[in-house]
Amino acid sequence: MTKYVPLFFIVFATSVAHGKVFSNSYVSFQLPANWDCKVAGTEWVCRSSNNDQARQAIIVLTAKEVGPNDNFAYYNQYLRAAKTPKHRDGTVATASKVQHLNTVQIANQPWADALHLGSLLPNFYSRYLVTIKDKIAILVTFTAKKEYYTRYSRQFFDAINSLRVTATSNKKIGNIKGSHEALGVNIDPDTMNTEGWGESAGDINVNGTGGTSKKSNLWLYGLALLMAAGGAFFLIKKKKKG
Repeated sequence: MTKYVPLFFIVFATSVAHGKVFSNSYVSFQLPANWDCKVAGTEWVCRSSNNDQARQAIIVLTAKEVGPNDNFAYYNQYLRAAKTPKHRDGTVATASKVQHLNTVQIANQPWADALHLGSLLPNFYSRYLVTIKDKIAILVTFTAKKEYYTRYSRQFFDAINSLRVTATSNKKIGNIKGSHEALGVNIDPDTMNTEGWGESAGDINVNGTGGTSKKSNLWLYGLALLMAAGGAFFLIKKKKKG
């Protein structure tokens, strides 16, 4: 694949207000001004405090324990391929367009670096940065709507250049996925004005077993309630006979 740097990542000679530094148990980076991050399960979701801008761009990061198949060769293979996420009605969306794929060094740490159009959300650019250090794999995604991407390019550039892996072999790392789970992120389409969009293509399924889906969780929850109700009915009936 031809390697090139898109126009979006040219550093403009304009002054940009810098935000605070975000840090968790495994990574840190400079947030755009007036952005905040909140934890959601095993993911951290970062977005602007401005409601309109919050629908235009988002940063999502996650991590997992390294499994037997977590390696840069697989990550590059995955990121090199176009993604075909589905709409909520089950139809397959147009395949994403791969804009670039490189390996970059950030503070002496190698990262697989790829840019897709339409991989996580329709008409949104998503830049993926994936790395491995010691026993942890980290994925950070920078996503923005196509027509607004140049607006956020400098902020994303600064955030990416400031990425630092803070995880160490002797440090307790919390709030991450297990080694058997997929390394991936999910973006709620309703919060980004993309109603009708369904499952994302965010999971890098390195071990052949993805995470449990929401539908699966709901089905299991419903089954548990049904069994509990049946058990209660049986006990009441038994007491009445007694």
